[in-house]
Amino acid sequence: ISYYDGINGSVKYAYYIGFGGSCGNSGDWDCRVIDDRDSGVVGLYTSLHAADSSSDYLRVAYYDQTGGELMYAYDIAGTGNCGEMGNWRCDAIDDIGADLSIGSISLAMDAQGKPMIAYSDGSPALGPLGLKVASPASGETYANCGGEIIYDWYCRELDNGDAYLDVAQYVGLAVKPDGRAIIAYSEIDNYEYPAEARLKIAYQVLTSQLPLVVK
Repeated sequence: ISYYDGINGSVKYAYYIGFGGSCGNSGDWDCRVIDDRDSGVVGLYTSLHAADSSSDYLRVAYYDQTGGELMYAYDIAGTGNCGEMGNWRCDAIDDIGADLSIGSISLAMDAQGKPMIAYSDGSPALGPLGLKVASPASGETYANCGGEIIYDWYCRELDNGDAYLDVAQYVGLAVKPDGRAIIAYSEIDNYEYPAEARLKIAYQVLTSQLPLVVK
């Protein structure tokens, strides 16, 4: 489980070990820090990918509310820049707007075993929420986000709102068996009274491209 620790303003994860842990009933779970920087509130809207093989590892996407950034962290066993004993690598992927009070993030692995993140974007000043998707740049795409020195991720806008529409307050991403991604997300129409909520879907047409079609 990945989760936000509201007391300390940090993102954590918990896993069941049966006994000898730091949390849970009778210490049957262990709770560890992923990112607890001193900048303020970090860890909202977490989404976890659990390791599904011996060569895979834990990955978490989350929101740094104070810094206004979409964050991606992965477990690299003691050679990272965050977490207890530096056992995680935490990277800023995209500027999505500081101090957002609503939003959503969903992480999944694509057919090549690379992370794909669907998320709410509130970066336009006084603008509505929009839907974006990010993944590590590959031969088919150019890099325009992420990276400490040079960009190494590709972040793309899929759907945006307007003066009356907020999209992607809620986002869910999955990868189908054929390797193509599909995203379910919300659209709130504030022009209607009361506001009307709709379910929308964006789906990937080709595995070599990010999702393009919105319905």
